[in-house]
Amino acid sequence: MSKVRLYQAANSIEANLLAGLLNHCGIATELRGEALGGAIGELPADLLQIELWVDEQQLPAAQQQLNQWQQQSSQGNWQCSQCHEQNPASFEQCWQCGHAANRSE
Repeated sequence: MSKVRLYQAANSIEANLLAGLLNHCGIATELRGEALGGAIGELPADLLQIELWVDEQQLPAAQQQLNQWQQQSSQGNWQCSQCHEQNPASFEQCWQCGHAANRSE
């Protein structure tokens, strides 16, 4: 089976998070570029990107899972009433100032 590039991750954490999600859904993934992280400062930044690759036959299902993840991760953000910083929905405290989330405000 031939592999196709699905996604270029912002960092190793995002790449591994998405690989885990896809693997959990039965979609085999391959991470490419992860081993180059030790060369930061030695190689151009565009070569240090981590890419997720999947089998060509699984591309539609992988794209659907990726789209759902992107939609869910952008929903439910809240703004801190103390410092007005935007925070992800999963945060119970503001990452900037530590103020507790009060989503009813």
